[in-house]
Amino acid sequence: PVVERADVQLTLSGVSTDMLSMVRADLGSLEAEVQALFLGLSQDAVDWSSGAVKAEIRRRVEARVPEFQTTVDISAEPVPKVNIVLLPIGQTVQRVQYQLFSLSIPNVLMLEEKEQIGRLAQAIRGLPVRYAARHATELTQWLATTTANTSVAKRYRLTPEVAVQADVDTQVQIRLESDRYRFWAEGYVDVDR
Repeated sequence: PVVERADVQLTLSGVSTDMLSMVRADLGSLEAEVQALFLGLSQDAVDWSSGAVKAEIRRRVEARVPEFQTTVDISAEPVPKVNIVLLPIGQTVQRVQYQLFSLSIPNVLMLEEKEQIGRLAQAIRGLPVRYAARHATELTQWLATTTANTSVAKRYRLTPEVAVQADVDTQVQIRLESDRYRFWAEGYVDVDR
């Protein structure tokens, strides 16, 4: 029997699954390329050619995402299964400190969204610092789009301004502003002794 297709699975080790789509975009057509490596091989050839195929997959992955080391596992079942695991190389983002604030509306109105947006920002943890720095624009856009879709941003027509400074201690600043609203309150309390 001849191999007609292969099942390819990609896994990021120690990185949030929210980042998988960004890494997949960097890898481009890798899954189709991996399948093409197996097409037409006999079932018996899958075993003995797996060493060369693994080396070729590693070469292709590491050329596209050099911030990750690649391990490849191939099992020659009736349909070959290829498991590609990407492991971060070098320094990784250990902590994400983020700020969420607005000068247009009281910050207290954003409390319900603060945790949700904070969880999104934490998805950057585990990425190699070099990868996060190289993709700061994409990370900024991803956080801006996601923040713009929160209920508080929609309700008050707030536009997010996001800044990402990638490092071991990554800084994320999200500022939500509106051209429509300008709530400002100031108060003084005088407590009699």
